[in-house]
Amino acid sequence: MEAQTNPPVIGDDQNLPIPSGAMTAQGAKQALQGTPTARSSHTMTTIDVFYQGEGISEIAHLEVDADHSFAAVRIAIMAKHGLAPDTLIYLEDADEPIDEACLVHHHVGRAGIKAHVHRCRHVAVSVTFNGETVRHRFGPGTTVARVETWAAERKFGMTPQEAGEHVLQIAGTKERPDPGTHLGTLATCPDCHVAFDLVPNERVNGHPVGMDLA
Repeated sequence: MEAQTNPPVIGDDQNLPIPSGAMTAQGAKQALQGTPTARSSHTMTTIDVFYQGEGISEIAHLEVDADHSFAAVRIAIMAKHGLAPDTLIYLEDADEPIDEACLVHHHVGRAGIKAHVHRCRHVAVSVTFNGETVRHRFGPGTTVARVETWAAERKFGMTPQEAGEHVLQIAGTKERPDPGTHLGTLATCPDCHVAFDLVPNERVNGHPVGMDLA
């Protein structure tokens, strides 16, 4: 196992240590469904940051001081995963990188912070349905659920009920990413592209068709 080094912190965070924590993917998903994750102690308030990214397919976790900037968060994640220096940080479902001068506590929600780190500024997405293909560029932290709603309802004219009966499947495969999957986990730089087919959500005995039940 590689020894982890303390990441550098810039700006007003110069003298503030960044505590980091490890959490399993299942634990992260459970925490995302829980109560607010800003926790008070005698010395500081900490906030949970849950993130995905380029080469980070499972939900990862970092615990930071509420007064840290997003620049400090980005640097900590880069150091933890050995990411390239041109990596950007996004909030979930945002189309542009967040201003790194912003403080974490200004954007905390009930489940802490949901973020994404990637070198691609945008991901070019194509979705094909009944021989018709639509295209759009999204931020890499955009969820598969948001893309599906955009394609099914806005572009292909489905009702919400009809859209709910379809899922996105990666073109040329049987892989159907979970709704909460970020696009950036499916795309790499410099390609920055992912192609989907919009397909019926066929199920057998409550399981999606093509799912390995062994």
